[in-house]
Amino acid sequence: MKKLTTIIALALIVTIGSVYAGWTYFQGGATGADARTSLSMSTVSYDGTKGTITADTTALTILVDDMSTVEGSDITTKYTAGLRGAGDIKIQFTAKDGADATVQSNGIKMKAIISVEKVGAEGTARKYNYNGQDYEILSAKNENSFEITLNEGNATKNTTITATQIIDALIFCEGADILLPTKADNDTFAAAMSDYKIHIDIEEIA
Repeated sequence: MKKLTTIIALALIVTIGSVYAGWTYFQGGATGADARTSLSMSTVSYDGTKGTITADTTALTILVDDMSTVEGSDITTKYTAGLRGAGDIKIQFTAKDGADATVQSNGIKMKAIISVEKVGAEGTARKYNYNGQDYEILSAKNENSFEITLNEGNATKNTTITATQIIDALIFCEGADILLPTKADNDTFAAAMSDYKIHIDIEEIA
């Protein structure tokens, strides 16, 4: 009996909000303000014909940080904004009863497609104005989306997408060095950044 082959897909959404780590500002002799918030992603699952894909995002952290304070960064100018991350998304495929023997033994080939949704008013996202020029805060490489082949293209039941892989698939502030030297600059940037969402679609490679 010929079995139907369907594409299995799993969609994760990252909402970017006030995502700052080691930013410290001193205003008029007051104590420094240090806000620490990470991106949040819900655990998502997908149930398809061949089996079930689940993704555990609890170990993933992506931050917009002052890169001059990040260990290993070659940026020395204070208050330079940039993306940094740690951890990964753990992906698990569980074959259904009746799936092909190779699928039950080896799993499936998968890829992740990274894209950015602009969720501001009228389907657009606010840009950040820096030194008189407007910059799009976040976009995916290759214009609309960027594909990552998981597990080097081999079938698997368990694999990961690292924070570094996600960041490397994105363009932050059109590649420009953006400084946020005051708390007011930080707040304005955070407000504009809330208009962007990162989508991670995990699909079976047909």
